[in-house]
Amino acid sequence: MAVKIEKYDSILEKLNNSGKHYWEVNQDEANYEVFSAYCDSKGHNRNVLDISGSFWPRDIPAMVEEMKAEGIAEFTISDSRCSIAEILTVFEDSGAKLQGLTRIKTGFDDFRTGEPEMKSAFLMKII
Repeated sequence: MAVKIEKYDSILEKLNNSGKHYWEVNQDEANYEVFSAYCDSKGHNRNVLDISGSFWPRDIPAMVEEMKAEGIAEFTISDSRCSIAEILTVFEDSGAKLQGLTRIKTGFDDFRTGEPEMKSAFLMKII
């Protein structure tokens, strides 16, 4: 089952009804980085929120606060940037604990098997 957050679904519906895209979300309504990750995760039918897009370390405390407010208990990070150790440290300092490694759907199918392609991700838990 895909990740589901009622507030975000309501915002998406409002944006769609007004002819806008998810990246046009008002920062007063939702944290852009978390909302973007939600839209991507939902679109790829992931069962947990996955953060794979670009963000700055300074954005992380607000991202964690938003996830806490929306009841997100755990999430994954599949970003492959070189400074991932520093990024994970800021997440931990902001209230998200590294749980280990996992695999998530990429949103593409493996052309050889027809099965969803998988990629590695860090599993995080909000504490």
